[in-house]
Amino acid sequence: MNTPMTDADIAAGTTPMLFSDPQVRAQFTYIGQDETTCLNYDQLLAANGNNANNAEQDVRNCMKLNAAPTGFFNGGVVKMSQTGTYHFMNTRNNNFSNRTQKGSITVVDVPKTLPKYGVALIVIGAAIVGVAAAGAGGFVYAKKNPYSGIANVYRKMPGPLGRI
Repeated sequence: MNTPMTDADIAAGTTPMLFSDPQVRAQFTYIGQDETTCLNYDQLLAANGNNANNAEQDVRNCMKLNAAPTGFFNGGVVKMSQTGTYHFMNTRNNNFSNRTQKGSITVVDVPKTLPKYGVALIVIGAAIVGVAAAGAGGFVYAKKNPYSGIANVYRKMPGPLGRI
Protein backbone atom coordinates (compact mmCIF):
# COMPACT_ATOMS: atom_id res chain seq x y z
CA MET A 1 0.00 0.00 0.00
CA ASN A 2 0.95 3.63 -0.01
CA THR A 3 1.98 3.50 3.64
CA PRO A 4 5.72 3.76 4.28
CA MET A 5 5.30 1.91 7.57
CA THR A 6 4.05 -1.64 7.99
CA ASP A 7 1.46 -2.63 10.58
CA ALA A 8 4.31 -4.38 12.42
CA ASP A 9 6.23 -1.06 12.60
CA ILE A 10 3.16 0.66 13.98
CA ALA A 11 2.53 -2.08 16.55
CA ALA A 12 6.19 -2.10 17.64
CA GLY A 13 6.20 1.66 18.07
CA THR A 14 9.73 1.84 16.66
CA THR A 15 9.03 4.76 14.35
CA PRO A 16 7.15 7.95 15.26
CA MET A 17 3.91 8.33 13.33
CA LEU A 18 2.70 11.63 11.94
CA PHE A 19 -0.91 10.45 12.18
CA SER A 20 -1.55 8.27 15.21
CA ASP A 21 -5.30 8.03 14.49
CA PRO A 22 -5.85 5.07 12.09
CA GLN A 23 -8.75 6.83 10.31
CA VAL A 24 -6.70 9.97 9.62
CA ARG A 25 -3.76 7.80 8.53
CA ALA A 26 -6.02 5.92 6.08
CA GLN A 27 -7.49 9.20 4.81
CA PHE A 28 -4.02 10.53 3.93
CA THR A 29 -2.80 7.16 2.65
CA TYR A 30 -5.60 6.37 0.23
CA ILE A 31 -6.84 9.94 -0.53
CA GLY A 32 -10.32 8.84 -1.47
CA GLN A 33 -9.45 5.48 -3.03
CA ASP A 34 -11.48 2.43 -1.99
CA GLU A 35 -8.83 0.51 -0.06
CA THR A 36 -10.80 -2.73 -0.36
CA THR A 37 -10.07 -2.79 -4.12
CA CYS A 38 -6.33 -2.09 -3.81
CA LEU A 39 -3.85 -4.83 -4.70
CA ASN A 40 -0.23 -5.25 -3.66
CA TYR A 41 2.47 -5.30 -6.33
CA ASP A 42 2.63 -9.12 -6.61
CA GLN A 43 -1.15 -9.29 -7.04
CA LEU A 44 -1.02 -6.53 -9.66
CA LEU A 45 1.65 -8.40 -11.64
CA ALA A 46 -0.36 -11.62 -11.50
CA ALA A 47 -3.55 -9.85 -12.58
CA ASN A 48 -1.72 -8.24 -15.51
CA GLY A 49 0.15 -11.27 -16.88
CA ASN A 50 3.47 -10.16 -15.31
CA ASN A 51 3.40 -7.01 -17.45
CA ALA A 52 4.94 -4.32 -15.24
CA ASN A 53 3.66 -1.42 -17.38
CA ASN A 54 0.08 -2.68 -17.17
CA ALA A 55 0.47 -3.27 -13.42
CA GLU A 56 1.68 0.32 -13.01
CA GLN A 57 -1.40 1.65 -14.81
CA ASP A 58 -3.96 -0.74 -13.30
CA VAL A 59 -6.77 1.13 -11.53
CA ARG A 60 -6.29 -1.19 -8.53
CA ASN A 61 -2.72 0.11 -8.09
CA CYS A 62 -3.42 2.38 -5.14
CA MET A 63 0.33 2.80 -4.59
CA LYS A 64 0.35 5.05 -7.67
CA LEU A 65 -2.98 6.65 -6.66
CA ASN A 66 -4.54 5.33 -9.87
CA ALA A 67 -7.99 5.09 -8.30
CA ALA A 68 -7.93 8.54 -6.73
CA PRO A 69 -11.22 10.27 -7.55
CA THR A 70 -9.53 13.58 -8.41
CA GLY A 71 -6.09 15.08 -8.86
CA PHE A 72 -6.76 17.37 -5.90
CA PHE A 73 -6.88 16.28 -2.28
CA ASN A 74 -7.90 18.49 0.62
CA GLY A 75 -6.90 16.82 3.85
CA GLY A 76 -8.27 19.69 5.90
CA VAL A 77 -6.63 20.95 9.06
CA VAL A 78 -5.12 18.27 11.26
CA LYS A 79 -3.74 19.08 14.70
CA MET A 80 -0.29 17.62 15.16
CA SER A 81 0.30 16.27 18.65
CA GLN A 82 3.47 14.20 18.21
CA THR A 83 6.71 16.18 18.04
CA GLY A 84 9.34 15.16 15.52
CA THR A 85 10.29 15.42 11.86
CA TYR A 86 8.21 13.49 9.37
CA HIS A 87 8.93 12.97 5.67
CA PHE A 88 6.36 12.50 2.94
CA MET A 89 6.18 12.11 -0.83
CA ASN A 90 3.74 11.87 -3.68
CA THR A 91 4.01 8.37 -5.13
CA ARG A 92 2.10 9.32 -8.29
CA ASN A 93 4.52 11.99 -9.44
CA ASN A 94 7.63 10.23 -8.16
CA ASN A 95 7.84 8.27 -11.44
CA PHE A 96 8.78 11.37 -13.37
CA SER A 97 12.13 12.94 -12.59
CA ASN A 98 10.97 16.50 -13.10
CA ARG A 99 7.79 16.20 -11.01
CA THR A 100 8.82 14.64 -7.72
CA GLN A 101 6.99 16.05 -4.75
CA LYS A 102 8.69 15.38 -1.45
CA GLY A 103 8.68 17.27 1.79
CA SER A 104 9.13 17.26 5.52
CA ILE A 105 6.99 18.43 8.40
CA THR A 106 8.66 19.32 11.69
CA VAL A 107 6.35 19.45 14.68
CA VAL A 108 7.64 21.29 17.77
CA ASP A 109 6.08 21.95 21.13
CA VAL A 110 5.67 25.74 20.87
CA PRO A 111 5.01 26.44 24.56
CA LYS A 112 8.30 24.76 25.42
CA THR A 113 10.35 26.36 22.63
CA LEU A 114 8.94 29.89 22.75
CA PRO A 115 9.12 31.96 25.96
CA LYS A 116 5.97 33.63 27.28
CA TYR A 117 7.14 37.09 26.25
CA GLY A 118 7.59 35.73 22.71
CA VAL A 119 3.97 34.58 22.61
CA ALA A 120 2.89 37.98 23.98
CA LEU A 121 4.89 39.81 21.30
CA ILE A 122 3.32 37.67 18.57
CA VAL A 123 -0.18 38.37 19.90
CA ILE A 124 0.49 42.13 20.19
CA GLY A 125 2.05 42.20 16.72
CA ALA A 126 -0.92 40.36 15.23
CA ALA A 127 -3.31 42.82 16.92
CA ILE A 128 -1.39 45.81 15.53
CA VAL A 129 -1.39 44.31 12.04
CA GLY A 130 -5.13 43.60 12.34
CA VAL A 131 -5.93 47.17 13.39
CA ALA A 132 -3.71 48.59 10.63
CA ALA A 133 -5.36 46.35 8.02
CA ALA A 134 -8.83 47.38 9.19
CA GLY A 135 -7.84 51.06 9.07
CA ALA A 136 -6.34 50.71 5.60
CA GLY A 137 -9.39 48.82 4.39
CA GLY A 138 -11.66 51.51 5.80
CA PHE A 139 -9.58 54.24 4.15
CA VAL A 140 -9.75 52.51 0.74
CA TYR A 141 -13.50 52.02 1.13
CA ALA A 142 -13.93 55.69 2.12
CA LYS A 143 -11.94 56.80 -0.96
CA LYS A 144 -14.13 54.71 -3.26
CA ASN A 145 -17.37 55.69 -1.47
CA PRO A 146 -16.97 59.39 -0.53
CA TYR A 147 -20.56 59.73 0.71
CA SER A 148 -20.44 56.76 3.08
CA GLY A 149 -20.49 56.96 6.86
CA ILE A 150 -16.89 55.75 7.09
CA ALA A 151 -15.82 58.58 4.74
CA ASN A 152 -17.45 61.06 7.15
CA VAL A 153 -15.42 59.59 10.01
CA TYR A 154 -12.17 59.94 8.07
CA ARG A 155 -13.04 63.53 7.00
CA LYS A 156 -13.25 64.56 10.67
CA MET A 157 -9.69 63.31 11.33
CA PRO A 158 -6.85 65.81 11.36
CA GLY A 159 -3.94 65.53 8.97
CA PRO A 160 -3.77 63.72 5.64
CA LEU A 161 -6.50 61.21 6.56
CA GLY A 162 -9.00 64.06 6.77
CA ARG A 163 -8.57 64.90 3.06
CA ILE A 164 -10.76 62.18 1.59
